[in-house]
Amino acid sequence: MYTRPWKQIGNSGCWAIGGETGEHGGMTRLLALLLIESLNKRIAMVSSRRIIPLADWARLADVRGNVAANKAKRQTIPAFRLRDRWVIAEDYR
Repeated sequence: MYTRPWKQIGNSGCWAIGGETGEHGGMTRLLALLLIESLNKRIAMVSSRRIIPLADWARLADVRGNVAANKAKRQTIPAFRLRDRWVIAEDYR
C-alpha cells in the first residue's frame, strides 16, 4: 500500500512521487487517508467510551465483515488501526 505511489525515473536513480510526469495524486491520496485515519483515532479515543474490533461492529450493524473492512480501508467509516487490527468506536451507527 505504501510503495505503490512511488515510481523510479529512468536511469538517473532518482525517485519521484507519482512517476515521470510529476503527478502526485497517488501519494496525496495516501497521505490524506492516513491523516483521516489518525483524526478518526483521536476523536474516537476522546469521545467514545469503548473501542471495539471492526468485526464486532459489523455484526452489530448487520454489515458483512469484508464490506466493513473495505469501508475502513477507504475511510468511509471512522475506523482506525490499533496494533494492526481495525477498530471503531462502539457508538458509531
